[in-house]
Amino acid sequence: MTTVGDIIDRIYRDYLLPPDEQPTRFTINGSGMDASTKHMPVDVSMLSPEEMDLLGPGAVIEAGSELLLVEAAHGASTDSIDALTVRRGMFGTEASPHPAGTIVTVAPDYPRQVVFDALADAIENLWPDLWTIRTTEFWASPSAIVELPADCEEIIEVRSSVGGGWAYTSSWEFLSPYPNVPSGKALQFGLGGGYGHGYVVYRARTKRPQSEADTLESLNVDPSWVKVAAVGAVAHVVANEDIDRLTAEFITRALEVEGFTIGQGTDLRNGLLQYQQFLMEPLRRAVQARTPVSVVVHRML
Repeated sequence: MTTVGDIIDRIYRDYLLPPDEQPTRFTINGSGMDASTKHMPVDVSMLSPEEMDLLGPGAVIEAGSELLLVEAAHGASTDSIDALTVRRGMFGTEASPHPAGTIVTVAPDYPRQVVFDALADAIENLWPDLWTIRTTEFWASPSAIVELPADCEEIIEVRSSVGGGWAYTSSWEFLSPYPNVPSGKALQFGLGGGYGHGYVVYRARTKRPQSEADTLESLNVDPSWVKVAAVGAVAHVVANEDIDRLTAEFITRALEVEGFTIGQGTDLRNGLLQYQQFLMEPLRRAVQARTPVSVVVHRML
């Protein structure tokens, strides 16, 4: 299943890291690192002497989504490095374990945590333009309060089990916000309303990712929305970073390959946002066609 980490890798590959402008990288060696040690065994055999010079005290490096500050470099001779002493969890990132073989980036232009936060914002902001349909079951007595999932934004229909089938239940009210249940969302039945076993079909908003391991399904994100979220994340990144000319040209070419040319006088961020809207429009129409917005107001009897 596609994860948030997979989308971040795609963002780097398709937009932020031109093939001819790759950062300096090496790997963690030995037994790796736990979340607290300051000793980082490294394999820098693929680095040039000029690249190894970048690993002196004060250098910022990135392992996973953690940024670390190099305090000292250690080696058997003056022209070799086999370990670094590092300061953990720098610039608001969290120290975490890194097994042997983890790729470390030197002085990353676009830290992974920055890209993660931008993607999280983009996914969260897909609502209310895009949504998924979810179903949740209930067992209730007449006039009962049924807690609904926190991602429920609008109820499409309520059905109850009647005579071996599923009958529409019309006498209900959607309570939001409702402080008496943890989710803040609830369904209340009126007189003659549903009871016993039933289910609720609702529009679910996209959820903000909490880790790179989160899957699209767990976030209520359809796989067809990935490019929309990725482009929105890139727009956020370039708005907050001074990107170099090569990266700007790489992004521009990527959009041109997709048939979208940034107009003269349009800055890169605005061009990306326009492209995001261009991508979103057919998706929005498709979602609305499958689940038209309800105009029926249900009231308590």
